[in-house]
Amino acid sequence: MMRYLCRTADHIVTVSENSRRDIIEFFNVDEKRITNTYQAVRIPQKFLDVKLDQVVETNINSFGLGYEDYFLFLGAIEPKKNLSRLIDAYAASGTKRPLVVVGATAWQFAGDVEKIRDERFLNYRISSDSVAPIRHVRHLSYLDFQQVVGLIRGARAMLFPSLYEGFGLPVLEAMQLGTPVMTSNVASLPEVAGDAAVLINPLDISEMAGAIKALDQDEQLRLELRARGRERAQLFSPVQYQNKISELYGTILGVGRV
Repeated sequence: MMRYLCRTADHIVTVSENSRRDIIEFFNVDEKRITNTYQAVRIPQKFLDVKLDQVVETNINSFGLGYEDYFLFLGAIEPKKNLSRLIDAYAASGTKRPLVVVGATAWQFAGDVEKIRDERFLNYRISSDSVAPIRHVRHLSYLDFQQVVGLIRGARAMLFPSLYEGFGLPVLEAMQLGTPVMTSNVASLPEVAGDAAVLINPLDISEMAGAIKALDQDEQLRLELRARGRERAQLFSPVQYQNKISELYGTILGVGRV
């Protein structure tokens, strides 16, 4: 289907230079027939207007998660997301803050789910009349968008060490919301993150662990990433995207911008 579409389409639009290069290489597309517009994210204003105090209260009441007291992974549970290595790096970092994994199971998820349930991440809290299990790596499957936005806003950092992304929306969403990001130095992710994230080799657990430790302990680093992230996210605004699409259609139709 992809070969047919690449052969017959008037023009091809994609969302990163990395994806553009892949399509040219794998489908033998003339580079003049394919345009990268990048992608945009628009978080509804009603979610952005929720006061931080209310976000903190909701996260505590709904999930038992304090403000900036947890790390967040957001994405489908599948091999390319690199979750097993992330969990090993999290364990090696020595942080006491929980890692919260938000996303549904996709394909070949069994190994990652087994890693999430690893007994080394299970402790018990003993009170006067009960014993309660506490998981340091927690999986939340389905959440509505407002809950996801709240969890991103409240996280100490977004950890997104994917092996391959055509774009990488969670990185952009976190930056727009002012949450520090650790992500991979491969595929399209450096294009999105620029200098506004901690970039790591996603195959190097030790390097990843060091980045998590830095995000856990270095307040100045997090402040810098917050500021850089918000500035970087402006490059991927809906207005920028609309302008690129309008220019592209105008060029194809021969009428200038539409």
